[in-house]
Amino acid sequence: MNSWSDESDQLSQTRPDVEEHVEGGLLQLAYRNNIANIAVNMVAGLGISILLYASSFDRQILFLWLTALLLLTLTRIALQFRVRSLHLNFILADKRTVNRWYSVYAMGLACAALLWGGLALLIRDTASAEIQFSLLIVISALAAGAAGILAPQLLIGRMYIILMLLQGSVSLLVSVHPKYVLGCLGLIFLIVMLVAHSNNHRLLRRSLELRFDNQQLVEDLEKQQKALEQLNSSLEDRVKKRTRQLRYLAEHDALTRLLNRMGILHWVEERERHLSADIRYAVLFLDLDRFKQINDGLGHSVGDYVLSETAATFQRLLPKQCGLCRWGGDEFIALIAAPASLAAQTGEQALETLRSALAEPLEVSGNKLHIAFSAGVAISACDSVSVSEAIRAADLASGDAKRHGRGTTRYFTHHLSQEQERRLFLAQTLKNALNNSEFSLVFQPIVAADLQKIESWETLLRWDNPILGRVSPDEFIPIAEDTGDIIPIGQWVLSTALSEFAGAGFAGSKSRLAINLSLRQLMVPDLPRIINRMLAKHHIPPRQLILEVTESIFERRERSVIHATLNELSNRGIQLHIDDFGAGYSSLSRLHEMPIRALKIDKSFVQSMDERARAIIEGSVLIARRFHIEVTAEGVETMDQCLALQAIGVDSMQGYLFGKPEPGFSDGQQLKDVCRQVYGSAENPESAVSSRGF
Repeated sequence: MNSWSDESDQLSQTRPDVEEHVEGGLLQLAYRNNIANIAVNMVAGLGISILLYASSFDRQILFLWLTALLLLTLTRIALQFRVRSLHLNFILADKRTVNRWYSVYAMGLACAALLWGGLALLIRDTASAEIQFSLLIVISALAAGAAGILAPQLLIGRMYIILMLLQGSVSLLVSVHPKYVLGCLGLIFLIVMLVAHSNNHRLLRRSLELRFDNQQLVEDLEKQQKALEQLNSSLEDRVKKRTRQLRYLAEHDALTRLLNRMGILHWVEERERHLSADIRYAVLFLDLDRFKQINDGLGHSVGDYVLSETAATFQRLLPKQCGLCRWGGDEFIALIAAPASLAAQTGEQALETLRSALAEPLEVSGNKLHIAFSAGVAISACDSVSVSEAIRAADLASGDAKRHGRGTTRYFTHHLSQEQERRLFLAQTLKNALNNSEFSLVFQPIVAADLQKIESWETLLRWDNPILGRVSPDEFIPIAEDTGDIIPIGQWVLSTALSEFAGAGFAGSKSRLAINLSLRQLMVPDLPRIINRMLAKHHIPPRQLILEVTESIFERRERSVIHATLNELSNRGIQLHIDDFGAGYSSLSRLHEMPIRALKIDKSFVQSMDERARAIIEGSVLIARRFHIEVTAEGVETMDQCLALQAIGVDSMQGYLFGKPEPGFSDGQQLKDVCRQVYGSAENPESAVSSRGF
């Protein structure tokens, strides 16, 4: 409130005309509210008169008081109509007129307050406590109403409230039979009403000050506008120039000076009406590969330089009429117009040109950087809506290119769109799959190459969704890796598999359990201790656990963290195997870097078993022997594959020939059948395999 008062004082000092308008406006509002005050006073007077008439109060005195109230009411109403008939506007009236009518208004209120005060004195010692209490309520109500109705006039309002409440409260305190409680309540209510009235007045006064000040400002602006109109001709040129500058900034990327997202769409809108219906755009979505490594490894200044140089290369090599845009981050879009029959070929030729230009390394701060990109291509009509849809389609195709090896080109198809929608649905559904108990485990045996025993079981995850049905691990595992859901899922697999393994009575035996471990899980802090606690919980020695990881551990930038985690796991006695070996990175030369105990040859080589695949398996076995690493072949489905792998010298095998993944642990019967076929001439082929493979 004090801040408002300070603002009002400052405003009055800077604009005296505003203060005069405010005083007139407050009086105008006071007369507008006066009818309500008059009516309330009259109704309250009639009400209290009825109460007094029904009691033993002197009716002659009551008649005189009521007559005085009626005469005062009629007089105030007549003065109110006089103000209206004269059409007085106190905001524009002179100060003398304002003062005269201010006095009339004040006298009316003062007489009303004195009448009520006189009544309070008259009944102080004669009326009952009930009547006195009723009068106090009526007077309090009138005072409470005055806090709002009389808000336009601060001094008059205060005096009215004081006259109404003070004399009644004091009379209650000093009467023959003092009413201390009622009297004190009246004094407290007096203070409250004074505060409320003051607050209301400040708010009202402030609103009027702002209103009149705004009117003055509007007048000043109108004067300034007239002056500005005289300079309009020269300013229009400056505004147009500034508008062009602002539009350029709004539609261009600050770093590369290429069009941005909004700019490329405006570029299409400006050209679509000038192109024939046969013209199409080849939309190229170009996403730089491993750009984040440049930013993180060499700093953002180097990254900005790479983006600028790459953008300059694109701009130099693409056709001049091409629309080129930095879509965001390390993503660029090129729109190349061509006849519909040639649009795809034009886009392909442009991509070849750009890839050839970026084949040469870029030298930055003493570093030679090889820049490559993954590209998505879509063909669009020339209107902005179709181009927007094509950009989204090309973006999907570019993402598919990144998922399939980077540095490649993918063309948008409706199948790709459906696949992306399914991936999104899978990602959302996967969030609740664990809580809904939709996962289950199956186990597939891994047998010794000589078919003498089941060495271990590989744990495989299955997902059965009530809507999607059975979802392949090859489909949902990569999605879980991307979303991070693989971490809680992986922990559930570890815990459940170990529990089932122990529950089957294998804890402490020579059998082992193999569980796949994702790269995301390897980055979990304290992973070795978490696994150790799980093993201890189920009383399973670490030597019985095999953790299978993929070849991508050799490529990760976090290699030092992964190396430390794998070493700690190995030191605890847990075996580490490379899964799907040969299908990913060429990591034979790096086998000595990690504590790997076995390689699992990818099933694609086993099932092919042509001359080239056989050479890869033989080479892997030869090198593995030098590193004292065992070799497991997976995907064995036929007897010919089994015999060929035995001849090559693998240590163990896994596949449908020996047993399909099942909810429980195999009893070795299928291995016995295979053993009979291989060692059919043995006197007792059953002796080649124990009843449980031990």
